[in-house]
Amino acid sequence: MLQRLGQYVAAGTHHIVARLGALDLRSQHDQLERIADLVPAVRKAMDHPIASEGP
Repeated sequence: MLQRLGQYVAAGTHHIVARLGALDLRSQHDQLERIADLVPAVRKAMDHPIASEGP
């Protein structure tokens, strides 16, 4: 997932919207924690964009 987000950043994305796909609070909390874990890496990718893959 991180690599895919890095590709969006390399393409010029400035905003990422995440949608939770869980109904119960515990699952929502778990999903939010996983998203929060990605934030530092996405910010780093914004500072150092990943080279895009060729066709």
